[in-house]
Amino acid sequence: MRGWLYEDGTMACLAEVEADRLLLQPAQRLREELTKAWISVAYVRGSWRTTLGRWHWPTVRPLLPVDLVAHVEAAQPGWLTWLAAEEAARRGRPADPLQRVATDGLSAPEDPDHPWHRLYPYQRLGVQWAFAVGGRGIIGDDMGLGKTPQGWMVLERDAAARRALIVCPGSVLVNWTREGARWAPSWTSAVAWSSRDLEKAALAPYPDRHATVVSWGLLSRPSAFAALRQLGFDAVIVDEAHYAKNAEAARTRSVVELLHDARIRLPLSGTPIKSRPAEFWTLLHAVDPIRFHSFLPWGETFCGAKDRRIGARVVRVYTGSARLPQLARLTTPYVLRREKAEVLTELPPKTRQTLPLRASRDLVKETVDLLQQLRDQARAGEENPRALGAIGRLRQKIGLSKVDAAVEWATDAHASGEPSVLFVYHQEVAAQLVAGLRKAGLRVGVILGSTAAKERQPIVDAFQAGELDAIVGSESIKEGISLVRSALSCQVEYWWTPGDMEQAEDRLWRNKQTRPVTNVYLHAEGTLDDHVAKLVEDKRDVVRESLVRDGFHMALLRRLTEET
Repeated sequence: MRGWLYEDGTMACLAEVEADRLLLQPAQRLREELTKAWISVAYVRGSWRTTLGRWHWPTVRPLLPVDLVAHVEAAQPGWLTWLAAEEAARRGRPADPLQRVATDGLSAPEDPDHPWHRLYPYQRLGVQWAFAVGGRGIIGDDMGLGKTPQGWMVLERDAAARRALIVCPGSVLVNWTREGARWAPSWTSAVAWSSRDLEKAALAPYPDRHATVVSWGLLSRPSAFAALRQLGFDAVIVDEAHYAKNAEAARTRSVVELLHDARIRLPLSGTPIKSRPAEFWTLLHAVDPIRFHSFLPWGETFCGAKDRRIGARVVRVYTGSARLPQLARLTTPYVLRREKAEVLTELPPKTRQTLPLRASRDLVKETVDLLQQLRDQARAGEENPRALGAIGRLRQKIGLSKVDAAVEWATDAHASGEPSVLFVYHQEVAAQLVAGLRKAGLRVGVILGSTAAKERQPIVDAFQAGELDAIVGSESIKEGISLVRSALSCQVEYWWTPGDMEQAEDRLWRNKQTRPVTNVYLHAEGTLDDHVAKLVEDKRDVVRESLVRDGFHMALLRRLTEET
């Protein structure tokens, strides 16, 4: 690192430009100025440090020594070009995209066989909205409303787009290529299953109007990320974009960089906020990194920021929520969200039922003892690094205790001629459940985290074709696939967030479902299930308030959907 001084000769910072980052070790005066500008500075290994991306440049440029600014701009001349394009995109973003759609929307293709005409009216409105925001917005439609066709149609209607990247869960890689052939006939697509596939693609001529489809897991590999950046995409579509909720994860950093490099940035998610506002910032930063350049102002304003003592340390945490109506108003120009009840009035009803189960005395006692221990430690300010492990082990025991009830439930459904879908959390619970179902004579398909991506779609196809009586899945099955052959699901174990469980339910309750859907939750009374269920309901309220829209926008959405 090189040292940089103020004009009075005092130390300002040590700095180094590395790839697309400015590594900074600020002295006290600069550190204070950065903190005032909402730039986080951390104390690491004996010195204060921060890492700044190109999106921070408009904020930090006035704070840095003149010669350091000149050095950075000479070392990274691409930053200025990128920032100029970002500022132009910001100036062109309408305050109310729906109003722009109403006055200056896309015209329908003249060809009556164009796939545009097969979209539902609300899906056509989604494509119109994406163009109104310059291809940079979050389509947050409810699960099952068909975000995949909307994503492909944005590519199909954009004549300038030549190279596209589609990031999605491994379970729907094949489905994205199938849907591409249906909705974007001028495009071709192919799945890149490994880093080697991407490295080969980077060395070969890239086809025109071609989309590369990759899994979220692949983005965690540095070699895959390097190959994707080398390919260079002018459009990036990110399915199940809420996977990027952890800003520190390798896959999140990769996908955000790829989005920032692209002209079209289209995250898709039925649950853009899974449980708390802190998870939403990364997607907004990916779409508009200048407006949402730093997490700190977002965290302090909307995330119920507070200091928490952990052992001898006091840390600032952002796990709460605050000012949710203000958050909803701020994010309205960046997010388009429609719920099934608004746009699919012909969809049959969905019912959520709780099936109470009597837990053993041992499980109830173990729950009471663990909760008391955790409360005592919290009052004493003690840190318990084993707490999560203890909770996880108890939850697995509770899940195992519900296996017999789940087998009985699925067997009864089969006897009445109804296929069923069962959701679990733990691998051991899944193993015992599958064994019990097969012993009862049911044909069972299984999709867990360990199921290879290439094997998942054939299992879904077999279930839909009537070759399986039941399908058992973990969180790996909750997204992107359709299981509308069944109208009965069973949540054997509670998951931690309402978004995850609603996504699981909506594998059945989506387009092409013709029957009322019933989702049964097995609940072991007197155990951790009581507390997890309450926690999930509280989170559901936070999500609902964060994404609420005012009456004017609701009315405009309805009118445009009818006219589109």
